[in-house]
Amino acid sequence: MRLARLFAADTPTLAGVKFPPQVTSIPYADVFGWLGMYANEQNLPVHGWCVTPQGLYLLCTPPSIKQLSTVMQSVGRHLAAVVDMGPIFVGRYKTALIEPEAWVLPSLVWLEQAPVRLNLVQQAQDWRWSSAQQHVGSVGRLTPWLVDHPDYWACGNTPFDRQARYKSILSDGIRLQTLQSIEAALHGQWALGSHAFLQNMNLVASRRASPALRGRPKKNGL
Repeated sequence: MRLARLFAADTPTLAGVKFPPQVTSIPYADVFGWLGMYANEQNLPVHGWCVTPQGLYLLCTPPSIKQLSTVMQSVGRHLAAVVDMGPIFVGRYKTALIEPEAWVLPSLVWLEQAPVRLNLVQQAQDWRWSSAQQHVGSVGRLTPWLVDHPDYWACGNTPFDRQARYKSILSDGIRLQTLQSIEAALHGQWALGSHAFLQNMNLVASRRASPALRGRPKKNGL
């Protein structure tokens, strides 16, 4: 039995979906255009994005589950029609709820460093098909529909300060433990954050946002 989609309104959300291995050519420019068109149409605030040969990833704050689903499914339909191979996604897209002021920037770095982990480029900002170039102020592809998260704005008082600070954070990367925590949350479709954040998400999310404790509950008095 698969889990119901995890969602909480107005909460930073990391969303990702994989492409089948038989897809050898991705029309990146088209995917970029479709993302922008549907993000604008659905009023979906996208804070970061990345498309690689392996998959599509977004960091966003959807006001409703319909907006994110519409964007992901619409891009998938267009892409499937172009590559002419039927379903273009491996299963459903997955989501993880991300705690602001703690995990948003690490999640953004994880997303934008995906091409580096795949050995496609040496630096994240060298990959044209992500939000990294705009976040570090590189001359490259601009994303007019990008909505920077407040955690990114907190990197500096001016655009130059924010770009310089974030470039340093992006270059430093994230620790292995942080990477594993992000990937575990996305793969398991759980919330990622402090105990207080997880407790709150368990109350307001579309379903339980953190795994239940293993084992049988203790009996009273034992």
